[in-house]
Amino acid sequence: MAESNLWEEYLDRAREFITSGRMDPEEIDYKLAIGKDLSRARDVVLASNIEWPELVKKGLSTNLMTWRMRKC
Repeated sequence: MAESNLWEEYLDRAREFITSGRMDPEEIDYKLAIGKDLSRARDVVLASNIEWPELVKKGLSTNLMTWRMRKC
C-alpha cells in the first residue's frame, strides 16, 4: 500500500512539472543545444581538424553523462 502511495506522489509531481511549462526550459532546451554543439564537433572530426577533442569535450561537459564517464 505504501509503495502505491509513493508511486502516485511521484506521478502527481511529474504531471505537475510537465503541465507547469517548465519541462522544455529545464529539461529539453539545453539538451537540444548540446546536440547542436556535438553536431558541430562531428563536422570538425569528419574534416580531420585537430581541434575536435576540445569541441567534443565541451559538448559532453554536462549532465548527459555521469562524471565517471567524463574523466578525460
